[in-house]
Amino acid sequence: MSNLKFKFHSSAYNTPGNARYQHTSVVLAEGFQASGIEFYGNIDYWWIVEEGCFLIKEAPQDFDAEVHIYSSHLLLDNPSYLEQVDWSKFNVLLDNEDGFDTPAMDPLYKDFDLILRCHVNTKFWHFKEKMDWADHKLATYLPQVKSWNFGLSNRIIESIEKYSAESTDDKVLCNFRMPHNVRKLGVEGFNKVLSSKYEIYDNITDGQEVLETDDEKSYWAQTGRRHNELYYKDINSSKLTYAFGGKLWEDPVGSNLVLKLKHKFFKALDFIKKRISKRVYYSTEIYTMTQYGGWRFFESFLSNTVPIQIDLDYWACEWPVLPIPGEHYWAVKGMDFEGSARELMKLSDQELKRISENGRKWVLDNYSPKPIADRFLSYIKLKT
Repeated sequence: MSNLKFKFHSSAYNTPGNARYQHTSVVLAEGFQASGIEFYGNIDYWWIVEEGCFLIKEAPQDFDAEVHIYSSHLLLDNPSYLEQVDWSKFNVLLDNEDGFDTPAMDPLYKDFDLILRCHVNTKFWHFKEKMDWADHKLATYLPQVKSWNFGLSNRIIESIEKYSAESTDDKVLCNFRMPHNVRKLGVEGFNKVLSSKYEIYDNITDGQEVLETDDEKSYWAQTGRRHNELYYKDINSSKLTYAFGGKLWEDPVGSNLVLKLKHKFFKALDFIKKRISKRVYYSTEIYTMTQYGGWRFFESFLSNTVPIQIDLDYWACEWPVLPIPGEHYWAVKGMDFEGSARELMKLSDQELKRISENGRKWVLDNYSPKPIADRFLSYIKLKT
């Protein structure tokens, strides 16, 4: 298997505001590099600042790879690129997209041998109805889809370890650039309780006065403004970090009258529960969680902090290896953010430190570049 040659197909960097950052390709290539596996790309991609060279180098004309790895960014940016795919090779699609409707469920990509989908939710395996906004597609994964994750790149590992000696303060880091419905609910619910003991450190370290640069090869530019030294220091010095990600989507019903009635029933039930308990309810019977496993979650696992996130098991989220609630992160079942915060307040500093240390070991063991590359290779079954 180690004698195989691989070719990455990536979308080119544009600007910090439209970087088309292909993190999963970077992590996988770093894992290949650590294992001594030969790989090239359709273009030069990902400048390693410290080494002054590209991680993925443009392939020489005579380079013949057995396995081709396509970024979803590339295929969505350039639909005609799909016509260039050599279907006699083993072709992999890395689906990094947010939201409900992604390449992992699009028949346009049915000929790929393997599709690795970030943010997998097991409910997608069971939907039979058409999506209301895309009648030609089912809301279910293609059969060759496997769960995947962003993971840790060398850049993230080195940046966080640079500040690993920081002492943790009694503060909760809140550092969200993009609004998600789950984030809003989580922050509001936890702040009501945690603010009595912890400083709520609401700090968006993204100001141009600190970060503006004309260097398109800087990590800040290449990652689409996701690399910030101040952030890595903050996350290491915060005892807790809001790592809420995820958007709740209502399950598709199409023209199915029974499903429409079911949705009306559970919405009414959620409304009644809300009126009685004075807190938000979203039934897992009719809502699916997507877009839940981003960079901040993995960065939190690696740092001195304790990540606070939805309960992945409760919302049917699927990873190649799932973290354990209370062991590797603090998990919120359902939408009971205030109740979960009260339980969290009962933990001692020693218990919080144990969760943080367990999470760090777990994420390095399972989601650093080498384990990710090994997992990828285990999925490859060449055509005969």
